[in-house]
Amino acid sequence: VLKFLVVSTHYRSLLEFSDKQIENSIAGLARIYSGLALSLDLLQQFEKTGSGHGKVSVVHQKLKSDFNANVEIAMNDDFNSPLALGEVFSLIRSINQQFKRGQKITPDQAAGLKLLVDDIHEFGKIFSLFQKSPGEFLVQLDDFLLKELNLERSVIDQKVAERSAARKNK
Repeated sequence: VLKFLVVSTHYRSLLEFSDKQIENSIAGLARIYSGLALSLDLLQQFEKTGSGHGKVSVVHQKLKSDFNANVEIAMNDDFNSPLALGEVFSLIRSINQQFKRGQKITPDQAAGLKLLVDDIHEFGKIFSLFQKSPGEFLVQLDDFLLKELNLERSVIDQKVAERSAARKNK
């Protein structure tokens, strides 16, 4: 979270370690990791179908080339890492607009989605970000936030199970 906070602040700007800035960093990381989790879930579901390999669409190729070009421009513009991170958010937004949880994807969509996810991972390597498994990161983040609120996952899971049972018995 702190690494993300540092990277999301231009090196010439004053870095503020306020609660609000840390909350914004947590929200930003959660948004990116949620998009990556969605993508990896869809790709894993696709791999289970054994539908073969597809061809990357022109749309996905353009998203990739625009992302890479804009990241390069941002980094060459006085090492503007916040602007480069903005490109990651744009790519995640595009993924979230094109794909929904549980959606059946075609071989071409899978090829394009994999291309975009790989680009985000490659970008993350520059700053040592986005290298954890999305599922693992999101569970750790949930556990941290629950602890901050003095809540326990087991209690919440129990309440969810009770609520589900009550709906089922309605």
